[in-house]
Amino acid sequence: MTKHDLRRRMQTRRSSITDTDKQLANESICKQAKAHPLIINASVIASYQALTHEINPASLTHNISNKQWLYPRVEGKLLVFATITPEHPAKENKFGVLEPTHPDITPLEAIDVMLIPLLAFDEKYYRLGYGGGYYDRTLAKAGKRPILIGLAYEWQKVKELPRDAWDIPLDDVIIA
Repeated sequence: MTKHDLRRRMQTRRSSITDTDKQLANESICKQAKAHPLIINASVIASYQALTHEINPASLTHNISNKQWLYPRVEGKLLVFATITPEHPAKENKFGVLEPTHPDITPLEAIDVMLIPLLAFDEKYYRLGYGGGYYDRTLAKAGKRPILIGLAYEWQKVKELPRDAWDIPLDDVIIA
């Protein structure tokens, strides 16, 4: 199966998730993440603003307050990471994703853990994203890469994903 076909299949499956199942998954992820040693030991965590039916890490930022939380913003073909504050709120980008508007960008090397959305992942922790390559291109430029943790529904795990030379594996996946 091609990446394109698998993306379509996973997006279709994810769009059928009920609000109740989504809420239960988000609660499970939050509970596991709060106890995860890599997250406990991190000072700076990059998260993301969830799209419809993605695992939503927003409750983590509300429940784990002793961390600096950063969010991605698309700049050209790369991602940069900044905070969201009342003075610099999030703004919707051309993809419909909320992004930080804060002018101060945190270098990748200062990020301890990065939570990453996905459509699928495999046994070797390679992830299938939306196909834009933003995370892989950005991470390839990092001098010191943060710890990468995917957030996923159990059914998003596949035996093996088709992969390209530039695909970067996750370090761990928290599964609901």
